[in-house]
Amino acid sequence: MAPKPFNTKNLNLNSKQKRNLVFCFVFSPSSVFTVVDLELYKPLKGRKTHINLIVKINTSQVPAQMSKASNGQDRADEGMAKLPCSLGWRLLHKRGDLFTCPPTDALAHCISEDCRMGAGIAVLFKKKFGRVEDLLAQKKQPGQCAVIKTSGRFVYYLITKKRYYQKPTYDTLRKSLESMREHCVTNGVNRISMPRIGCGLDKLKWDNVSSIITEVFQDTKISITVYSI
Repeated sequence: MAPKPFNTKNLNLNSKQKRNLVFCFVFSPSSVFTVVDLELYKPLKGRKTHINLIVKINTSQVPAQMSKASNGQDRADEGMAKLPCSLGWRLLHKRGDLFTCPPTDALAHCISEDCRMGAGIAVLFKKKFGRVEDLLAQKKQPGQCAVIKTSGRFVYYLITKKRYYQKPTYDTLRKSLESMREHCVTNGVNRISMPRIGCGLDKLKWDNVSSIITEVFQDTKISITVYSI
């Protein structure tokens, strides 16, 4: 049976923790609930999950009907079954060719304002979708997002730098993701496939990038699948 939300008033969290906590509950055989904090996203070692940190709630802080004390809690936690976040947000990882993703998924990748797309996976986007003039006509700047629609799906071009030979910053990446998020929410997009954006030739660190993606999208119903080879 799925856990019910409970009052977190007595959890003794600071303001930053309250702001960043996403209440995905993990139900263990001992019926003790935990709160998942997605603020510092990293996959748990040995587990297929987008959760990085599980904060155990003291059983005295959980309503009686939702908790059963257990001396074997550590053993019980080993077999806990993870329930999906109620918001529907997911960050998934998959090995394989990005362009084999479901045809209904939106696509996204990073480019420069000049839309050169002369290296990396951008070359494949340029070859597959073209329409460079359409992208340039949108006159998007770093921190924004250009969009085209083809074959019934959106393709997002995250503008993270001005010139092709420059490097992006985490700030421009975040802002361009926020721009994409707004377009997705407005247009009912709930699935996006993308490469490890900002990494590779752009030299950003994936741990930092994945944290930014989580922070930007965790309050949406959008599922993002990241493809790597």
